[in-house]
Amino acid sequence: MTTLRHIALTVVALACLNELSAQVFISRAALDELVSPALSDVAEGVLSIKSRVCDVGEIYDNDVVRVSYIVQNRHSEVVAITALRASCSCLKVTSARATLSPDESYTLTAEFNPAGRSGGFSYDIDIYTALDDSHPTERVTLRGVIRPTEAFGHLTEAMGLLRMSRKSVTIESVKSGTTRREHIAVANSGTKALHLRAQTTIEGLSIAFKPALLEPDMEGEIVVEYCPAVLPERDIATFAIVEGVDAPATERMIRITIKR
Repeated sequence: MTTLRHIALTVVALACLNELSAQVFISRAALDELVSPALSDVAEGVLSIKSRVCDVGEIYDNDVVRVSYIVQNRHSEVVAITALRASCSCLKVTSARATLSPDESYTLTAEFNPAGRSGGFSYDIDIYTALDDSHPTERVTLRGVIRPTEAFGHLTEAMGLLRMSRKSVTIESVKSGTTRREHIAVANSGTKALHLRAQTTIEGLSIAFKPALLEPDMEGEIVVEYCPAVLPERDIATFAIVEGVDAPATERMIRITIKR
């Protein structure tokens, strides 16, 4: 029964991949621009931020970190902050949008939850104003290093010798031209290096392993990014099969759900 179930799952996954194989990819340069758009030329110098980068140093994976940035309106007119977009769902903006009078200051607050993640990280929050809808007026960054509270204890899933925090991700609130990113913490519990890779045929969806060569006892992460040039017509359910791990194909699947 188990063998038949594995075969059925493999057939379903391959059918999904074949159905999507005819899609057209956008260029890497275009993806990079969507992931981290250039700051606005129109609104240059309008907002002043005392410290754009907040480095929290080393934190544990069960810590919840709260950070703040002081933003000041240096424009001679009123400026409305229209959107605050974080580059990862693990970084949640907790302050509301605001309208700033000339020289008025505003406190941008955010909460970072590192659960299920490890290693160095760098995430951004783009600040959009009414002066430019298509490019952020300013950008602030949160950096640091996540340490596990217990060696591999936070990685409850297994894919052969690869330990993982989870085998599925859900990307929600999808918008065209906006990047949504999810992370899966991983570790090599074996004695040989693992050269990890995976492919997807979904336009705007990419899967990266950091690092791609995972040495024994080393931790890393799988980064699943989705940034569609055009909003999909419906929700998407797909699989990515991880290569470089000694395990059956049915055990090497990452389930990816994209919700509009």
